[in-house]
Amino acid sequence: IPEGEWVLGFGYEQNDMREKRHPTREVLDRVSTTHPVMVTQMSGHMGAVNSLALRLLGLDAGTPDPEGGRIGRQDDGATPNGYLEERAFTLAGTKIPPVDLEENLRLLDQAQEIYLANGITTAQEGLTRQGEWDILTEAERRGRLKMDVVAYVDWNGSAGLYASGRRAASPGGRLRMGGAKLMLDGSPQNRTAYMTQPYAGGTDRGYPALRDGQLLDLLRSAKEAGAQVLAHCNGDAAAEQLIWAVGQVYPKGNDARTVMIHAQTVTADQLARMKELGIIPSFFASHIEHFGDTHLRNLGDRAQRISPCGTAQRLSLPFTLHMDTPVLPPNLMDALSSACRRVTASGVPLDPSERITPAQGLRALTLNAAHQYFQEGEKGSLEAGKRADMLLLSQDPLTAPDLKAVRVERVVLRGQML
Repeated sequence: IPEGEWVLGFGYEQNDMREKRHPTREVLDRVSTTHPVMVTQMSGHMGAVNSLALRLLGLDAGTPDPEGGRIGRQDDGATPNGYLEERAFTLAGTKIPPVDLEENLRLLDQAQEIYLANGITTAQEGLTRQGEWDILTEAERRGRLKMDVVAYVDWNGSAGLYASGRRAASPGGRLRMGGAKLMLDGSPQNRTAYMTQPYAGGTDRGYPALRDGQLLDLLRSAKEAGAQVLAHCNGDAAAEQLIWAVGQVYPKGNDARTVMIHAQTVTADQLARMKELGIIPSFFASHIEHFGDTHLRNLGDRAQRISPCGTAQRLSLPFTLHMDTPVLPPNLMDALSSACRRVTASGVPLDPSERITPAQGLRALTLNAAHQYFQEGEKGSLEAGKRADMLLLSQDPLTAPDLKAVRVERVVLRGQML
C-alpha cells in the first residue's frame, strides 16, 4: 500500500484480548507512522486510529467531544489517545477517502455470494448514505444485483436521499428504498448502550445518541415523508425513549411498523407497550452465544433476559431475527440456534423461559421478516402467487439435533436455481 494511503482493519474484540482494552495511537503507530491507520471494534460502534490519522482527521487537544460520542484522552485529559467512541468514531469514518466504484462493485459481488451461500435472498442496507446508494443503484443498472436489497436512509444526515431514491428505484427491481434509520444508543458489550440502571461495577449507564426533542423531530419528519423507521436501541433506556416518542407521533393501532433494532435489554413491560403501538422488535439473538459472557460481566442478572424472544412470543408480538453483519457473518442458522438454545459461548445457560422453538424462529426469519418490510404479500411463505425464493437445507431444522450444523445446499431465487 503506497505511503499516505489509509490502512483499515475490522473486527477486534477487546473483551477477548489479554489486555482487555482498546488499542491506542501508540499501539497503532507500531503498525505504521507513514500510513493513516484505523481499526474498528467488531460492534462497529468504536475503534482506534494512529497518530497520523488523528492529524489528518483534525483531532487534537482542543477538539471537543461531539454530542453522542467520546474522544479518548491521555492522562492530561486533553490530548487524544487514538480511541474514538460512537459519534466521534462515525464522524471520523466519513472523512476517510472512499474506495473507487469498481472496487466497491467487486466487493459487493463477493458480499452477495456470502449472503446467498447462507440462504439469504433479501438483505438490508441498514444505514444508507449517498455513497452506498450510488453503489447499489449502479450494481442494479449493470445487472450485478442478484439478491433483493432494502435500503434505510441515515435520517439524521441524509434524509433528503429518501425521496430521490424512491423516485429512482425501478418498480419490480431488486433494489428498494425502505425508509429511515435512526441510532438511539450504542453497544451493551462496550457499555455505551443507554441503560436505566448502571452497568455492573460502576456508575455509568451509557448515553443516548439523540435528545428527546431531536428524536421527536426526526420521527415527525419521517412520518411526513411516509418513511418507515428502523431505530437502533440496545439499552432499555433507549427502548423507553423510542416507545415514548412513537406514542407521541403515531396513534395506537397504526401500521407504520416502526422497528426496534437489536432490542437487547428490552423489558416485558416495554414489549407489551410495543405491541400496543405496533413496534416490531428485531432481536440480535446471536448476542446470547457470542457476547453473552461479556453481558454477564457488564449487566449481571439483567443479562439473563437479553433478546427476550420468549416474552415476545407469549405476547403474540411479531418479531424478527438478524445478524447485523459484518458484526457477525450472515448465518441465520446461528441466530436460530442462539434463540432456541440460549447458551453462552462458555456454556452458561440464560433464562430458559425466553427460549423459542425452531418453528417460531423460522417464522421470524421468513414471514415475519417479509411483514417487517411490508412485503408479506409477495414473499416470506410458500403460497401460490408469491415469489419463489426457497432453500434446500441439509436437514429439517424442526428436528435437527444441532441447528448450527444445518447447511444451505441449494438456493432458488425468483424461481431460478442458483
